[in-house]
Amino acid sequence: PKAASTTLQKIFTKSKNINYIGKHVYKNNPVFKKEYLPYLRRIFFYEDKEFKKNFSEIQNFFLKKLKKNKTNVVSDEIFLMPLLSPWFDKKKSLKKFIKIFNYKKKIKIYLLIVKRNHWSILKSYFSDEYLRVIQHNYKLKDFDYLLSSTNKRDKQISDSFKYFKTIQEIKKLNKNIKIKLLNFEELETNKMFFLKKIFKFLEIKDNPNKFSNLLLNSSKKSNKNVYVKDYDLSHFYYESPFLRKLINQRFFNFIWKNKYVKKITLKNFKKFYFDEKNIEIVNKYYYNDNLKLNKMSKNMY
Repeated sequence: PKAASTTLQKIFTKSKNINYIGKHVYKNNPVFKKEYLPYLRRIFFYEDKEFKKNFSEIQNFFLKKLKKNKTNVVSDEIFLMPLLSPWFDKKKSLKKFIKIFNYKKKIKIYLLIVKRNHWSILKSYFSDEYLRVIQHNYKLKDFDYLLSSTNKRDKQISDSFKYFKTIQEIKKLNKNIKIKLLNFEELETNKMFFLKKIFKFLEIKDNPNKFSNLLLNSSKKSNKNVYVKDYDLSHFYYESPFLRKLINQRFFNFIWKNKYVKKITLKNFKKFYFDEKNIEIVNKYYYNDNLKLNKMSKNMY
């Protein structure tokens, strides 16, 4: 998440040499086609026993979507996204996907992960996913609180971007998966070099130069430490512990679904200010994971 996933999804849908069965970008929002949703819900939310019972049907659906003469691509940032539903287990869901496509061990599985500078990705995630963050804990409206919190669920946000730890967990699920780790910053400085790496790794028989016109899907910001985000009634509600006590959350969500209520905007935007004094705190937090990642990277490439 927040590392060029939407940009890559746009490119994957445009290439004639890719059989794309992931999210399609509609009005700058990545969404799955409706036919996939029932099967994805079973993967994401079924308990092990229920998933096992329906496994053949789910597997047959996805295997029928594969094409032998093309690179089959599934793209979804959900596997690394922090603060999802408490009923969603990222590790279990990825394991289920691997099991589905690891059909008689005949299908080669490649996993592409794009890493991003931690200071940059935390700012982007916090501002872009602000509503999700304050729905979890209203105290997290303060970015400094996020960095200092010792709450286990709060720390899920920061820990989701520990790339070495993530790769080790994936390897435990299936040691035969080929994993490629790319730097988001390369896409910003040399887009074509970045795309060529992806096409080579995924064995996509297409010319990356054809997609040079697809720009990065970047967050609104006035400078590198000030991000701007739309602000509405739902943000105001979840920021306020008083309102959350006064108005039942389910009742509020029911009202909020009304299209006329959604039009109520308290401000045109909210500005997020990030103090550079926190860079050192962030670097220190990820120091050990980065150290292990750098050692591993030397052996991977």
